[in-house]
Amino acid sequence: MVIAPTSKDRIFSSDILVFSAHKTATQTITNTLSHSDIPASHGHTLANIGLTEGGMGPCFAEYLHRTGRRLTVISVFREPLERMVSSFFQSLEKDYYARTRRQEFPVDSGPRPDTFTRTPDEFASLLCSYIEKVDGFGESIDTLMSELRTPIERLSFSANDGHGQATLDTVTLFLFRFDQLIADWGGLRVVAHGKPLRLMPTNIAADKPHAVLYADFVRKFRLSKWHIEHVYQTRRHLIDLFYPGCYSALLDDAIRRHGVV
Repeated sequence: MVIAPTSKDRIFSSDILVFSAHKTATQTITNTLSHSDIPASHGHTLANIGLTEGGMGPCFAEYLHRTGRRLTVISVFREPLERMVSSFFQSLEKDYYARTRRQEFPVDSGPRPDTFTRTPDEFASLLCSYIEKVDGFGESIDTLMSELRTPIERLSFSANDGHGQATLDTVTLFLFRFDQLIADWGGLRVVAHGKPLRLMPTNIAADKPHAVLYADFVRKFRLSKWHIEHVYQTRRHLIDLFYPGCYSALLDDAIRRHGVV
């Protein structure tokens, strides 16, 4: 994952921080807000926003002290296996062999191979390794809740309204579900303070050179039951929040469509 770091100063000059997991439309949301005269910045991890572990709470408290208002934070949850595959392909595009933890797997200093020239079995093997070692860079909502020392039970989400909202000590958090948001970007109006929004689609899979390969892989890839269950079980608390009552159905459907026959 390659993303330009957002410094703390950038946060302090923003009205909205889009802190959301890898491949959850963060760039489209941020650019849409910024081009609609709503200062915004974004990141997926603490390092992306110039912070270290334990630094988010103090940063947000300082924002409140400086500006006299809570920082608005947006986070989006995407169906777990769908996001994992999208994150994997983005990492293949950006990094050597999709091993994106660079401190563990340094990027080759020589010419990069064509990482998309692989057999279906090779892609599946790499995806399994990606799940085990990178895990899609985790879920940003978990980082938020941990850093702000707030239990997940404080959050709520309404599929009917298309968003959830939580007023915490130093932030106002808006939650969206990826599939609903990309179907109706107007859902962002809830954070736009009445301003008209100018949609700026950014970093879209369908616009990339490997779009056809990606779509074909999404249809055909197969994983072990263990890998699929790992992706869902480690995110069950979030699935229960965003897809209440649907955990078993989502998991069973993923195993049916993508499990090894």
